[in-house]
Formats: sequence, structure tokens, C-alpha cells
Amino acid sequence: EDFITVLGDNVLLSNIKAFAQDFEKNRDSIKAKILLSKVKNPERYGVATVDGKKITSIEEKPKNPKSNLAITGVYMFTPDVFNEFSRLKPSPRGELELTDILISYLKQGALGFDILQEAWTDAGSFDALYEATVLMHELELKGLLKNENSR
Repeated sequence: EDFITVLGDNVLLSNIKAFAQDFEKNRDSIKAKILLSKVKNPERYGVATVDGKKITSIEEKPKNPKSNLAITGVYMFTPDVFNEFSRLKPSPRGELELTDILISYLKQGALGFDILQEAWTDAGSFDALYEATVLMHELELKGLLKNENSR
């Protein structure tokens, strides 16, 4: 079955149901779909460059990003992704890199995307964790987020 993967350091305030439904509608033409978000510091992320409705390139933490569209860490895949992983060779870091899977799908013309309009951040560093905490607190104060544990 198709599945969604969300990296554990993502803080996402959007309902991704439409993201999944659109993937299902376009399943004949794409094998993977990623969620992008405009950011101020794209060099901290994997970055996608798009032209209209097509991704033209993907770079992992580029020094000079071609765009400000970060790959959020929300992915949807068909089971074919496991075949792709079996063909991968480890990176210089000795790991199988998800970016390499995305680039493979990009070359096949089988990678789709959506651009997130709502708040998103990662919490992969102490600074980013702080930013995520501030974001969540601001949303709670505005009444846009309920915290069942608040007093």
C-alpha cells in the first residue's frame, strides 16, 4: 500500500489529507510526492527548485540554494520505494540517502509536490527546537492550538 512518512523532527500544523488524496489521484504518473515550504534559510534544508508544476532539481543543504523551497520531511510513496532503496549505494557518509531516492524519481518524471501554505518548522537543532516551541506557544495564545496539558 501507499504510505506517508513524516520525519520525527517536523512540526506541521496542516491537515495533509488533501496531499494524500491528490497523490492517490495522480498515482499513475508519480511514485512519490513531497511537501515543500518557503523558508528564510534554505541552506539548512534539502531544497527543491520548481518550474510551474514540475520539480527541476533537488539539492541537499546547498551552500548557494537555487530556491527557498525546503523539503519539509513529509513524503508519500508507493511500495516501489523499497525497490529504489535496494538499488541505492551508500553515500560517502555510509548511509542510504532519501535525497537519492527523490532524485531518482525526479529523473524518472515520477516525483510530485505540493507547497505548504500553513506554518511548518523542523526541530532538528536546539535553535530550531526553540523556534518550534515559540511557534506553538504563539498559536496557543491565539487560540489556534489547544494544549490539553496547559493550566
